[in-house]
Amino acid sequence: MDKSSFSIRESSVKLGVSEMYLRKMINVGKIETVKVSISPKVWRHEVSSSELERFKTRSSNRSSREDGRNKFVIYLTPTELGKVQKSLKESGMGEIVKLLVRSNPSKSE
Repeated sequence: MDKSSFSIRESSVKLGVSEMYLRKMINVGKIETVKVSISPKVWRHEVSSSELERFKTRSSNRSSREDGRNKFVIYLTPTELGKVQKSLKESGMGEIVKLLVRSNPSKSE
């Protein structure tokens, strides 16, 4: 039987995020929870399965890259870019040079 709600720990595993990040999202109101009493004066947050799905689809922290890698931006002059490319090739990391993409290709080099 599928569960209809999950603890913070279970939810973080299902979303693939840390418990700390999930708690932050709850505190800022990006994820709605229900407080469930587990004993007098003690309660915990429960996240519904529908809320987990809603957060997954609306989450902006996910990488937009198909391979899941993060995108890094490095600001370089054309001269500096040439030096970085040369250094990468000389150190045996020439395949990385192909991954470097200009963010403003319309500008002249």
